[in-house]
Amino acid sequence: MGDTIQIEGENLNTVQTIAVDVYNFPIVEQSNTLLKVVVPRIVEGGPFTISNVYKRQNETTQVLQPQFYPAVVQTWPTEIERGKPFVLKGQNMDLVLGVKINGSAVALMGSVSPDKVAYATAGIVLGDLVVIEVTPKTGEKQSSAEIAVVECEPYTSFCNLSGSCGSNGFQCFL
Repeated sequence: MGDTIQIEGENLNTVQTIAVDVYNFPIVEQSNTLLKVVVPRIVEGGPFTISNVYKRQNETTQVLQPQFYPAVVQTWPTEIERGKPFVLKGQNMDLVLGVKINGSAVALMGSVSPDKVAYATAGIVLGDLVVIEVTPKTGEKQSSAEIAVVECEPYTSFCNLSGSCGSNGFQCFL
């Protein structure tokens, strides 16, 4: 993932795209007998599909079997506000397959980056304490210690003396 791989063959100078399923591999070097492509960070396994300038498409007999880097949570939330999203920070967080709170799956919220990811708690029944379980694509599950659940501050708007208005951040969704 993120590495450059080399593909050898004939007439490779006419190749326009190379992909596995919906994941395109950027071509970084190309000649008649050689292609060098970058493996996307997020990719599934499967055969390569190669398209050329003549709009022909071929599927290879070689199959990509990605080996994922382990996703490691380095910072768990110290508390979770009921109805608000929470953030997990660590390494390769974009390679997390799923997250559960007390056994209930939570939804991804917003975009994902390699160093942090946010999950929604709206609609999830939370007790006073929760345990977060993270399942990376590599399969080694990680669990937090018990985390306190607190009531979130009600959404408030304010206007200051200069007349500009704002809010205190996220709105509670219960």
